[in-house]
Amino acid sequence: MQTNNHLSINPYVFGKPIYEYNNLFGRKNDVDKIKDHIINKDIKITLLHVQRRIGKTSLITCLPQSFTEEQNGVKFVTFSFQGYKDKPIPEILNYLADEIAGTIQLPQKVRDQADTTHNFFELFLPKVIDQYLSGQKLVLLLDEFDVLEEKDKKGKVLFDYLKKAVKEQKKLFAILVFGRPLKDMKYLETFLQEEGQETIEVGLLDYEGTQDLIVEPLKRIQSVFRYEKSAIDRIWELSAGHPSLTQLLCSNVFVHCRNKQQSVVRKDDVDSILSQAMEEGQAILQGFLEPLSDIEKLFFFAVAEAQEQGTDPLKILKIIQKTTITPADFRRARERLIELGFVEKNGKGLKIKVELVRLWLIEKNPLPNNKQRKPKEGRKKIKRHITSSQPNRPNPVAQFIAFIALISVIVFIGQKLLSRIDSSKNYERFQSDCYRLSEEISNALEEKKDTTQLQVIKKVRTEWSREKKGLLDKQCPYSYELDAKYNALLQYYGQSKVDTGNFDEGIEAFCEITSEYKNFSDIKKIFERWVLIDKRLSNESTKRVLKQIIKQNQSGNDCLVYSFKDDRNKNDLYDLKAQVHADDYEYGEAVESYCKITENYYKFETVVKQLKKLKRENVEKVEEKLKELNDPCPAFPPSPDN
Repeated sequence: MQTNNHLSINPYVFGKPIYEYNNLFGRKNDVDKIKDHIINKDIKITLLHVQRRIGKTSLITCLPQSFTEEQNGVKFVTFSFQGYKDKPIPEILNYLADEIAGTIQLPQKVRDQADTTHNFFELFLPKVIDQYLSGQKLVLLLDEFDVLEEKDKKGKVLFDYLKKAVKEQKKLFAILVFGRPLKDMKYLETFLQEEGQETIEVGLLDYEGTQDLIVEPLKRIQSVFRYEKSAIDRIWELSAGHPSLTQLLCSNVFVHCRNKQQSVVRKDDVDSILSQAMEEGQAILQGFLEPLSDIEKLFFFAVAEAQEQGTDPLKILKIIQKTTITPADFRRARERLIELGFVEKNGKGLKIKVELVRLWLIEKNPLPNNKQRKPKEGRKKIKRHITSSQPNRPNPVAQFIAFIALISVIVFIGQKLLSRIDSSKNYERFQSDCYRLSEEISNALEEKKDTTQLQVIKKVRTEWSREKKGLLDKQCPYSYELDAKYNALLQYYGQSKVDTGNFDEGIEAFCEITSEYKNFSDIKKIFERWVLIDKRLSNESTKRVLKQIIKQNQSGNDCLVYSFKDDRNKNDLYDLKAQVHADDYEYGEAVESYCKITENYYKFETVVKQLKKLKRENVEKVEEKLKELNDPCPAFPPSPDN
């Protein structure tokens, strides 16, 4: 095989966003439509409907870069409503003003003009556009707009303000990004009809876009690898143009062929990596289940099984459905899956759009009728690559040895089962526990009552401790997405407590959220605002917040969203804590906080100066505190100068 310096470089990006427009393959048509709206058609509000798990973050991140130097009359400000759905509109606009001010580098006095909803639209935005953009268009790229509909329907109110503002400001534009069906937001449907516009749909790639995503990354690094057309067709058949899953397959195929020292990718190579790809792609594949209720998940699994057996999903469900689930429930589940684009009509039946998702659902297989399944050719291929072929007839000696081994195994298993039967009952009871917990979390999220939510949280902490027993999804045999739902419950409960000033309980809930959660980065931003830029809290509230964050990090559990394992987090927090105490003339506490800051802090020189300033203001208290400290103070080491 021909060798090349680029042979070992895997050019496929899977599991993380793409940050450079030059590496965003397959989305040219979508980007061109958006640019046409703003540059050529002067469309003031563009509605961008993006399917779940389709590479939205990559598109939104790269979109401003697609406006080249020749089109530099555009200034983008990107803002996500995720994490703010429970906030009142004035507070949301306050955060948006922070983002605008930070992006455009506005003076603080201009930023402060956005202190009310009226002033944001009537004073702040006009001044920004007229005085600070040099004739550029201001494009507000507003992500997760539909989350404003989840609680008290703030979306329409904010949209009406925005619609009025873009009419009054010639150079103001907005792109609203949302994932839920348009029919759930009637006012947007009405707007489109009035304006004679259509939503820009961002979904699965077409064949040409998928092919670009497969071959262009190789060209970019001048790789010797190439795909036979049959291999490209097979990837297209499996991924249906889903960008992340296409990258997943290509990444695994690349590693497979590299290890075999072959430069040509064939169809069999694609089939050989399916099990590995499904294992590696759990996070993306699991995302197809996240927005679904338990009934919708059950129907989704049934469609996958029905496709496998060539039958109707309802026949599968008749075997397993619980008495509480009605045919009407399944009809609603069917329509919901079609709305989300996960399932499509196929003649008189249904078909899962993305074949790799279907194979993964079959592989998970929580349905009890799997013994009746007749595997299709595609499944046989996967199994052939998972297990080695077996001889047709073992010899008599091998049969005898196998028989003895089987008897030994049966006796061993029997003893184990007898020893555990009193404590664990059986596997099905554990399954029912998982189902019950899933229902309790769902009900707590739906009811939105603090008492109910706290009851469920306490149950998980005591009976299902993630710290001691591992993630909930690992404790359960079936896929209920317990961690995703429990993290959502922690976020909702935590935000509710923080909003009412109960920082202790709110921060404790936030700190329990695990890094796999889809809104993890939004929770981190809340903590960063508390520690770095949020001056709206009183000094007393700030002290309580910082004290609770410290407590969580010293509890042994670690606060995942703001961990002291990162020195930067710890130093930033103690820097602010020192400043707040100094403002209240609490010199001892201020000195103690400054002395916890390490020398690698990027503002360490400023800390040293602040500590010297405190000493000048009150020598006695500062020196007394320095003597009390058990550990050396990096910012004030003993020396003749001090």
